[in-house]
Amino acid sequence: MSHLYVYQHNTLIAQPSLWQGIASVCTISNQHIPKVISFVGAGGKTTWLYALAQEQRAIGKRVLIVTTTHMKRPMRWGVLTGNGADIARQLDAEGIAVAGIPCENDKITYIGDALFQAVSPLADIILIEADGSKRIPLKVFDTHEPVILPQTQLILCLAGISALGKSVDHGCFRWQKGHVPPQTILTPDVFRMIWQEGCLDRLSHHYMQPMIPVLNQCDTIEQIQQAQHILHQCHVTTGLMTTFNEAEREPR
Repeated sequence: MSHLYVYQHNTLIAQPSLWQGIASVCTISNQHIPKVISFVGAGGKTTWLYALAQEQRAIGKRVLIVTTTHMKRPMRWGVLTGNGADIARQLDAEGIAVAGIPCENDKITYIGDALFQAVSPLADIILIEADGSKRIPLKVFDTHEPVILPQTQLILCLAGISALGKSVDHGCFRWQKGHVPPQTILTPDVFRMIWQEGCLDRLSHHYMQPMIPVLNQCDTIEQIQQAQHILHQCHVTTGLMTTFNEAEREPR
């Protein structure tokens, strides 16, 4: 991983791993370290999810990955049979199991409540992709989004800094829901308004679980500064800022 910063009261603190960044923020907010994490938003959910899974596998943890909506069919670790015994074998053999039911467009969907509850005790950590953004770096939630399971203990809400400088209709998924003209340029202030009103505020109003704002794709010093400005303008106490090198940006 190229870098991760914990944003705390407008100060940046470097962290050596994704999990330590999460743990640091959870400690600050007096929350227990979670077992079930849902990823929502845009701009790197899948990259984040797989990178965290591989970190945890490397220290001996067993990681279950599912989606409550749709996600790309996995290139590795997939268990697409809907069979709990197959998921158990995959976790034992590889440490990571991506469980889903095949559906259209080479994607997978949710395994269902009964199977999820049956296999959850087999994993040390469960990572859930809980909405989609069609690889666009910013989004506004639709009325049916995200799909957060009640077992979720922490929500990570992502957005990608690469949206900056693009027009809203090119840089924001479901931009029509945000009531911003399509040719509006995504400056840091416009980005902040869309992310806060279209994602962060909705999460805080509708879910009791703690939520960590995450700005991803902070690849340059300028983007790091822009991300810091956006988090400051959102009036959040803590958040995360991340970037991944090219090899990490697709599940391997």
